[in-house]
Amino acid sequence: MVALTEASPGSSTAAPPVLSSGPMATPEATPEATWKDLLFRRRGWFVAAGIAVLSLAVIAVGGWPTPTPLQAWCAAPLVLIGMGMRVWARCYLVRGTNTRRVHARRLVEGGPYRRIRNPIYFGNVAAASGLALAFAGPLPAALLLALLGAIYSAVVRSEEAVLARTFPERFSRLSAVPRWWPRARLRAPALAEDADAPEPQLLAALRGEVQRILGAGAAWWIAFWLASQAA
Repeated sequence: MVALTEASPGSSTAAPPVLSSGPMATPEATPEATWKDLLFRRRGWFVAAGIAVLSLAVIAVGGWPTPTPLQAWCAAPLVLIGMGMRVWARCYLVRGTNTRRVHARRLVEGGPYRRIRNPIYFGNVAAASGLALAFAGPLPAALLLALLGAIYSAVVRSEEAVLARTFPERFSRLSAVPRWWPRARLRAPALAEDADAPEPQLLAALRGEVQRILGAGAAWWIAFWLASQAA
């Protein structure tokens, strides 16, 4: 998301509102807020469960899918774009995102966030849809795209509610940035510069994403190898 990041070096931003539950819950911890916080913290499990159910449904309806070399080659750009978008976004998040609660300490406005509000989620969807295409074909890939879009749209709404309260003026301006599809050209007015923003950290981003990159690459290679054996 645009700014759900851990505190960055040099930031003087005060502690933000947090959606949480328990004895220390703030007045904002309504049942709806608690549900949104749970959805944010467990979003990975929701995604994994959705993929598992979709995979079982595809196998039950049409049997075990047989990938083709064409599908694998068409999927490669999607996987590359997805992982590249994640790395680009992580360059500006410095220490990455906090996956335990919905909160906001900094509003990231540089790099891919000038073109799309949710570059990491965009990268997840692109890479996952690409792998689905490589392994199972166009229809399962389209179904997975719709499923992930629905899950991440719900997560994003909980994130944006926090951002709108924490950074009302800046988030109002950032709302002009597309939520899901990157804009090719920047339009005026340009986003304000963040004086406290650290420099992009490419090496740190690569270190943080290396396991995902290797995992996505290995999965694509397996799909390509299976397709080659079946051809």
